[in-house]
Amino acid sequence: MSRASPCPALPQILSGQAPANTAAVVVEAVPGTRWSYSGGGYVAAQMLMTETAGEAFPDLARDEVFSRAGMIHSTYAQPLTKALWDKAATGYLSSGKAVPGNWHVYPEMAPAGLWTTPSDLARAAIAVQKAQAGRSHRLLSQKMAREMLTPPDRRLGPRLSAVR
Repeated sequence: MSRASPCPALPQILSGQAPANTAAVVVEAVPGTRWSYSGGGYVAAQMLMTETAGEAFPDLARDEVFSRAGMIHSTYAQPLTKALWDKAATGYLSSGKAVPGNWHVYPEMAPAGLWTTPSDLARAAIAVQKAQAGRSHRLLSQKMAREMLTPPDRRLGPRLSAVR
């Protein structure tokens, strides 16, 4: 959505109510029976985390992820704070024209709202690699890092056999 558009709250996004610009999020399969990317699932997770923590998602991500991984140039601020406008890359449409307003605002922060740099992404990858190797638990436990890096089809395999 453009920076001038009204920003929907998470319940409006999940239910598909205006000013959300997407349909309602619905369950399409029994959880654990198949893997499929779900931006709506990440919105639901975002809402669960913020309600449980009692903290806004950008603050929660900063405290629990960015600071632990050394990601000092990353934010989920939506809309992007004016102080960062001159540092933000301009988005482009397939026509080659700049996105009106230079970039979109994504209230669906968890799946779509990350503002970061290549260096910060590298810091995140290194933190996950260190966790997987058992050399650091600052961001994730070794067990969680291994689970995160296991392809979805391998995670679901044993569960699928029990469903058949």
